[in-house]
Amino acid sequence: MGGGKTSNQVLAEYPEWIWRPREALELAMSLETDSLDLYLRMARKTRDEETATVFYDLADEEKTHIKRLGDLFRMITKGIPLPSALPGVGLSYARGLIMADWFDERTAER
Repeated sequence: MGGGKTSNQVLAEYPEWIWRPREALELAMSLETDSLDLYLRMARKTRDEETATVFYDLADEEKTHIKRLGDLFRMITKGIPLPSALPGVGLSYARGLIMADWFDERTAER
């Protein structure tokens, strides 16, 4: 996770704010940005064109996630009630990113 912390460490340090929509979205956008940066660096580093394409495709997915999360964030800052679900993203998605140890498991595999 961002800052080299596991999701459990983040939750242990900041349980009182992590479930508020604004902060959850900020954290989710940060995680997506970290992933975007990682995929772009890996695409540039690989010598295999097919592998680079996969990483660039993943980076494009992250850009879409960041945009959708940004749209939700703008709604919050304008006082617009959030929809319970949006195509591809919502608060449950942001919360899922926070709770998932996916990043930790991937790091442990390497």
